[in-house]
Amino acid sequence: MTPYSSWGSSRGRGWVLVGIAAVGLVLRLAPLLRHDVVVNPDSGRYIELAQGLRHGCGFARWTNGSCGAAVETFRTPGYPLFLAVLPNLRTAVAIQGIAGAGGGPASRPVVWQCWGFAAGMVAVLLVAGDVPSILFGAMISSDGLFQALITTGAIIGLWIIRRGLNDRMAVAAILTAATIFGAAILVRPIGIVLPIFSAAPSFLLPRSSWRRVITIALLAFAIPSLFMFGWMLRNEQRTGVWTLSTVGPVNPYFYRAAGVLWYRGDKSFPAVQEEALRSARSGTIANHAKQRSVIINSKGA
Repeated sequence: MTPYSSWGSSRGRGWVLVGIAAVGLVLRLAPLLRHDVVVNPDSGRYIELAQGLRHGCGFARWTNGSCGAAVETFRTPGYPLFLAVLPNLRTAVAIQGIAGAGGGPASRPVVWQCWGFAAGMVAVLLVAGDVPSILFGAMISSDGLFQALITTGAIIGLWIIRRGLNDRMAVAAILTAATIFGAAILVRPIGIVLPIFSAAPSFLLPRSSWRRVITIALLAFAIPSLFMFGWMLRNEQRTGVWTLSTVGPVNPYFYRAAGVLWYRGDKSFPAVQEEALRSARSGTIANHAKQRSVIINSKGA
């Protein structure tokens, strides 16, 4: 017997979970009491790309009252497009807060049914009190939207598995989750692994032939892959670089290494990043790499 078959006896428990979720919502919406929106070093580029979309520049930054070149490969289009369709940045923060707080209540029915009230309580507590998601959801950052999309797709997948039926609704739900995962890839490139998770529920549907399973799995895998390869094709045509995003090789240098230099030095983090940018532009990185290769080869010899 599931908890929902005796809802009268579990009503109090349900209200406890709703109360926890409400606290999480308040924590996420509290930053809206500020007069300005919280930003971080990445926010400016997202905002410029969103303004470029609004001004008809395509996927190009709007700077100094004009469109920049449409050669952006560092950021993917999901989050700038999200900002572009909203009236202002405060609305974006509000939606991120509501979406972040809604993850707990949305996962509660599936978690509660599968593993009981205690597991449902833990799920809601983890979402409501997740400090990183509260902080990043309160600023102009793609983390909140990415988390909301991933959570939605995962909940749909769990619901499909829990439902235990292999019918048209199950197939439609799998393909819907795959589409959501595709959108998530365009929000943050780290979602490049999501096509695998899109196909996974297909193999857990009961009473189905292998031909049907493989067909559904391939469709679920193909949908987010089309999002990914479509954007990679755009980057290749615009810049000649076949990549989803150039953030991969940039992050270790401008963020990880710069963070170490900032921690061990006496300069500010932006100053260290600016110095790294000048170094990259002057070709110092390539020279260092060449020198290191010569040293390694001489030692090997």
